[in-house]
Amino acid sequence: MAERRWAPPPSGAGGGKTKGQAPRHAGGGVGCDMATNAALAQDVAIEAGLKDSGLGSAAATGTPPPTIDLRGPAEEVEAALWAAATEVGFFTVTGHGIPQETIDACFGASEAFFSQGRDAKEAQSPFARHLNSGYEFFSQVRPSTGTPDQKESLQITARTATMDGRWPHEPAGFEPVAQSLLIAAHDLACRLLSLLERRACPQLTPGTLAAAHKLWVDDGQCTLRLLHYPPVAEGADPGLWRAGPHTDWCWHAGRRLEPGSSSTRRISSRALGP
Repeated sequence: MAERRWAPPPSGAGGGKTKGQAPRHAGGGVGCDMATNAALAQDVAIEAGLKDSGLGSAAATGTPPPTIDLRGPAEEVEAALWAAATEVGFFTVTGHGIPQETIDACFGASEAFFSQGRDAKEAQSPFARHLNSGYEFFSQVRPSTGTPDQKESLQITARTATMDGRWPHEPAGFEPVAQSLLIAAHDLACRLLSLLERRACPQLTPGTLAAAHKLWVDDGQCTLRLLHYPPVAEGADPGLWRAGPHTDWCWHAGRRLEPGSSSTRRISSRALGP
């Protein structure tokens, strides 16, 4: 998955950055960055509003997000995805074609990595905020909460040289296992973008959006983020969140949850697991 991250701009900079750097598009430059930063600032204001209004703490309402089988007729799948994206904002896909063994192998490697001590994880994959890569522990603060998310994560950002010195060496074989899921998930994301593209951007040549999202290039923005929500200590502050309410600005964000695992809930829910 990929998530938008916000930090105040450094002195003299033009503004905050997404996933380590503001996305640039053909014909971009200063004007593009200014528009990007303005949109990011607006997005952060929306997230902060979730805290001020109390909406971010409100119980979920309505029906579960639609489930869409990608093996169905192309026109029906496209229509269902568009309706879910524009009317709900979330959807679950089945029949996506990612082998279960690829998912299981990466989740197993992820579990083994997170089972190590914090010092070992930080030494193997030091976090680089400007690259949005590496191991991060209980440090992401969202505008909707103002408190650190109660989680640890490993960001694998597929940009040239970004993971140099950050690939974990424990467990053995971590890199090829993670790369397999990264490639499979990227292929799926590009497929979904192409299915949405005709209605979202009818002026574009088919395949434009997918072609703009490449792995391991100099301006790559695609990220595989492995997350772990440690058990909650007895007496923990009920006002903390494992992951605060947020938006994912201008991104397709995919999540895979293992059966029985917990999602992004407040600690006070107590419906938590590893």
